[in-house]
Amino acid sequence: MFSFLVPAVCYKYMEINDSTRLVTYNAVTNLCDRSLFSSNVTWVRFVAGGGTQIPTFCSGRYLCGTWAPGWMDGSIPAAGVIADVHVCWTVSSNCSYRDPMKIVNCQGYYVYGLNAPGACSYRYCTI
Repeated sequence: MFSFLVPAVCYKYMEINDSTRLVTYNAVTNLCDRSLFSSNVTWVRFVAGGGTQIPTFCSGRYLCGTWAPGWMDGSIPAAGVIADVHVCWTVSSNCSYRDPMKIVNCQGYYVYGLNAPGACSYRYCTI
């Protein structure tokens, strides 16, 4: 049986269960992640009815409760690997702005290393 070393962040993270983060939530509001996260990496696991992962595709503007949805530009890594990827903010195009982020595959769920977005109308979305 294959085994891997589980990174510590697979056990120490903040859980977010917020259905307004889903890309299917299309109420045009200005929900904001700027005050939720800091300039340091915050490890987050999205859970339950609020979606479980950040999409790896652009789903369009004005979704997940904000006008600039964030989606992951990068690949999901192998189990146990922490990868450096980017979040794309969809403002006027699919990827108007990019910021660094991290993802770890905890074999069955994902934990993301997120920072505060540069503008208040930017928000991490989920599927």
